[in-house]
Amino acid sequence: MTKPTLETLPKELLIQILQRLPDLEHVQKLILSSSSCYEAYRISQYSILHTHVEKLFSSPYNLREALLVIRSRELSFCSHKEEALALLDAWRRREEIKQLTLRSAAEKFALEQPVNLEETIDLIHLHKQLRFFLDDYPTAISQPPWLERQQWEIDIRPHIQMSPVEQVRFLRALCRLYILKNLFGPIDRDSETSLDEELKLGFGPDHSVYSEGFHTFMDAYRCFYGIFPHWEHQEMGCVNRYLRDRLDPIYESIYNDFDKIVESGVDETLAENVGQNEIQIPLSARSFLLNGCFSRNASSSVSPWRLFEQRRQLTSFMISWGPDLAYELIKAPRERRWALVWNRLPIGSHPNYPAPHELFPGREIPVITPVEKIPHIYPADQHERRSDFRQFWSTLPATEQPSAGWKALCLGQEDLGLSYEWAMLSIDLNQVERDNWGWGYALWDEQRLKEWEFPRLEAQNQPAQLLLMAP
Repeated sequence: MTKPTLETLPKELLIQILQRLPDLEHVQKLILSSSSCYEAYRISQYSILHTHVEKLFSSPYNLREALLVIRSRELSFCSHKEEALALLDAWRRREEIKQLTLRSAAEKFALEQPVNLEETIDLIHLHKQLRFFLDDYPTAISQPPWLERQQWEIDIRPHIQMSPVEQVRFLRALCRLYILKNLFGPIDRDSETSLDEELKLGFGPDHSVYSEGFHTFMDAYRCFYGIFPHWEHQEMGCVNRYLRDRLDPIYESIYNDFDKIVESGVDETLAENVGQNEIQIPLSARSFLLNGCFSRNASSSVSPWRLFEQRRQLTSFMISWGPDLAYELIKAPRERRWALVWNRLPIGSHPNYPAPHELFPGREIPVITPVEKIPHIYPADQHERRSDFRQFWSTLPATEQPSAGWKALCLGQEDLGLSYEWAMLSIDLNQVERDNWGWGYALWDEQRLKEWEFPRLEAQNQPAQLLLMAP
């Protein structure tokens, strides 16, 4: 009796085989090696990929937040405010929606699974980026200030393996940076309304957050940052600083390349010489860098200090393009990086205008209400205005509790029986962010900080005492 082969098996069985393979790499190998498997894959591509997406987004990955990343694309808060608000509302009420008895209503708003093949493929590509950043982060974080450089670079950093809870914190913060960019960040110029949207969001020629953009950001704060507790904003700050530190040398190299190209006098004919239009410096980019004092060859004289400050602020703005662009820049060859940056520079500049502002808010952006002063809304309002916050936190899953580092550094005076928000206001959060985002203080477990001999660790379980002055 002849043994069955893949070519003789029924399509239904081949589909089940493709669904049960360990990963998509095995799926790809099989469909490339067998015409019958390819045909089965073509017939049931969505169900096969959907099965593997569920595997990819098992813990520590969060499928709901990944779906929010996908569905928030092209939903600028400026031009699609109603849709953006509806999406954020579905996100914050996800548990409630999941319990809806009307299936049609639940499916309309649920963030439970991809609804079509396009979303499924987008999730696969997103997972690739998330996995890259998750693997890269331990290799790139800054040295904690109390450790010796040699000890950090040789004995500690090469051996970091993030725990499941640390991975959840990192991925949660990373996904929210994607969402932040999609809803409130710079606008791709492919959009017909991009100029109007950039102006309203404060990314236009005057880069002013005091104009219409300021009110847009306040709306963003209320419906975005109010959804989660303040320590999760600090998690975002740690990941945002990682992206900044990772991209700083790349942007500095690009700025220096621009100076060399302009000095050589070949920038206007570069495309003809190389044969790649993407390498030619667009006129708008050339004008922006020269007129805005971002180049050594600026149209007006610029001091080394002014050049450094302008480039630093421009890099901060470019980080506002989010993790998508960060991933492309890290992976791209040198010439491709030029094109990625040239095409995303602000639309205009002038020596008298300030450099464009950054999107992610820390305490160092004084013109916008600090995040820690924004009232919580459901579901984060469970944390608000309670004096027993430490006891309450102990009842939550580990992934929903603040980290030991956050409790040690962000909780000040607690012995008045007030809320944790008040305790945060009694410390210099600006200083905390500046000194500790780089080493990811809000992401690490208590055991990790013990291994690193974090000097403030004992403070996380000891409420700070209020010092009373003698009369």
